[in-house]
Amino acid sequence: MRLRPLTLTTPKCLIPIYGVPLLDHWLAMLLASGIERVLINTHHLADAVRRHVRQSSWQDRIDLVQSCGIVEQDADGLVIGFHEKVANPPGTRANGAVYIFEPAVIAFMVGLGKPVVDISTEVLPSFLGRMVTYENRAYHRDIGTQESLNKAHAEYPEVFGQMKRG
Repeated sequence: MRLRPLTLTTPKCLIPIYGVPLLDHWLAMLLASGIERVLINTHHLADAVRRHVRQSSWQDRIDLVQSCGIVEQDADGLVIGFHEKVANPPGTRANGAVYIFEPAVIAFMVGLGKPVVDISTEVLPSFLGRMVTYENRAYHRDIGTQESLNKAHAEYPEVFGQMKRG
């Protein structure tokens, strides 16, 4: 059984883990590690995520979008294709939309001369064959079911200690 009825009114990323929304845990870790800007992909109950972000201390460092793509890679992890919302993508590796850009990519985006740039359609296609994927092997807990949410609560103190809200 999935997280319903919890997710009928609360997006999964705002479900609290140890009293703090999951999204806040992610943002605290990313921003504490030196990440300067975060792009959050929203879907289910996107307005709730927008409200939460607007009320957070991180609001000026976050951009919100609403899309998802599939990454196609070769045997070495080199990105050779990016498929945005296609019926039958050639794979199942979702683009987690966590990017580490070299200065040349930032310069490319600035060179587009637009106030808003769509990374998935205007940037990534220009860098195919020059990007690599990274599979996160650190602690990861899906909270898609009540059972896995309960495990996240139980594991939190051991895995993260008493992390503070940002």
